Amino acid sequence: MTKIVVTLDQMMAKRKVKLNELAAKIDLTEANLSILKTGKAKAIRFSTLEALCEALDCQPGDLLEFDTMNSIKNMLIIIGICISACWYAHTPVHATLLEKAAIEHRELTIITKDYDHE
Repeated sequence: MTKIVVTLDQMMAKRKVKLNELAAKIDLTEANLSILKTGKAKAIRFSTLEALCEALDCQPGDLLEFDTMNSIKNMLIIIGICISACWYAHTPVHATLLEKAAIEHRELTIITKDYDHE
């Protein structure tokens, strides 16, 4: 499972802005801003993101990032499970299986080969 990470706390520290100051500036309650800052929010309105970017003089990418390591870790787990399943079933691990995994998760580059279990 991939994850979007909120880096608002880092930008606030960089800009030396306190939670209450920023909340007042963007007309958001401190409680809701705190939920967003701690990464507990499930969603963010574009209007809130725009207000944050304007108040902090930054871009959306400065406040949100895609956790690729989490995605890569999960993909490696899936590949490991596939290889284990093929080994236990006494069938070869075909390149197409690994290619399919790489296509579905483009952040991984996999050089595929036909692997046989021993």
